[in-house]
Amino acid sequence: MDRRSQLDDLIASLDRLLSILEKDPACRWTDHFRGCLEEARRLVNSGFTQGCLNALSASILSVYGGLGSFGDYAPIKKESDWSPSWTPIPGTEDLDSAAVEVFERALALRSVDS
Repeated sequence: MDRRSQLDDLIASLDRLLSILEKDPACRWTDHFRGCLEEARRLVNSGFTQGCLNALSASILSVYGGLGSFGDYAPIKKESDWSPSWTPIPGTEDLDSAAVEVFERALALRSVDS
């Protein structure tokens, strides 16, 4: 697969992930992934080097590890102001698969076949 196709696939995956994250107005990761999507689209439109792809990949992957990272994010909301219960935000059921897909595509983008 050529790098342009991989970048197109990453754009589609970022779009999918953002459509899920945007269901949670309190999600602190939405702006990060929106910026990555904008950068990916800019690269498609203006051209890119492997170094540009590596930088985009690194930016995406940087939020996936460690305490307090994107991997710890859970799209939940309080049932009500008086209730101690939290419930999943409707429409976010595919978050895990979308997040893994973005991770894998970002990683593949910076891998160079030998």
